[in-house]
Amino acid sequence: MELLDAPLLLEGGTGLGKTRAYLAAIKEYEGTVAIVLPTIQLMDQLLASSDLGAVGLQVEAFRRADLFGSRSEYTAHREQAMQSRVLLCTSASIMIDQRLRGDYNGATNRDYLLFDEADQLPSAAA
Repeated sequence: MELLDAPLLLEGGTGLGKTRAYLAAIKEYEGTVAIVLPTIQLMDQLLASSDLGAVGLQVEAFRRADLFGSRSEYTAHREQAMQSRVLLCTSASIMIDQRLRGDYNGATNRDYLLFDEADQLPSAAA
């Protein structure tokens, strides 16, 4: 399958079903994807929603080191996230991963990066 590198922008109102639609498309795609959200709170909101279960998609959410009790716990989590087919992470982690050439969480080494809630990126970057 040929990978496309041009950005695609999808817009629509709240409750339209955009999230479930892109999750269903990712479920059918066999390559690696990073779903990028501006904040940890939005990551947690997606994880708690019914959307992942409705499409049967398994994701690994990348968390920063200070959220773990030990370095070994974080290292095991990081490895699992890097090996996952679908990674869920924050936009801040993408910036770090890019600077480290994919050695932070591996998001920038994936076939596709999907930025959800991208309208919030400027305020998250600020």
